[in-house]
Amino acid sequence: MMQFTPEHVHLMINHLPIVGFGGVIVLLAYSVIRNEPHTLGLGLGAAVVLAIATSLVMWTGEEAHERFMFESVSKFIDDTAPAWIEEHEERAEIAAVAAYATGGVALIGMIAAWFKTKWRRAIGSIVLVMTLATTGLMGYVADAGGKINHPEFRATPTTAPPADASDDDGHEHEHE
Repeated sequence: MMQFTPEHVHLMINHLPIVGFGGVIVLLAYSVIRNEPHTLGLGLGAAVVLAIATSLVMWTGEEAHERFMFESVSKFIDDTAPAWIEEHEERAEIAAVAAYATGGVALIGMIAAWFKTKWRRAIGSIVLVMTLATTGLMGYVADAGGKINHPEFRATPTTAPPADASDDDGHEHEHE
């Protein structure tokens, strides 16, 4: 049975902020263009939730990093991984600050938009610009994270297909 480690959880949830903030861009752009308050509220609320999700992604990433540094995980990592792990962590710290700031401004914006309806478009525009920057930074983090190989996830080494799986012309055939 598979046992989930912090690395597994981190890899499962780290796409939430990247994809999520991309969705927030769509919601906020629509709300600004159409001056649509319900979509604005949805976009701002989603930005707040994603800022919270970012803290969970950061926590699981830190746990995975600790296992790499102080436990036996490092013996599985290839030679280039330590540099990419450090680069990934440094980029993530910057992107997380952007995500937290975006979520904080979105939360303040939700409250302000409730009381000052004439500010809605400006609030949406400000958070939209912040979300664009945050999404770009998240992509930059993902670039470094994608270069980290995880051979420790493999319980057994992969094997090549059986020698008789293809005929002389290189075509594969199913065997019964």
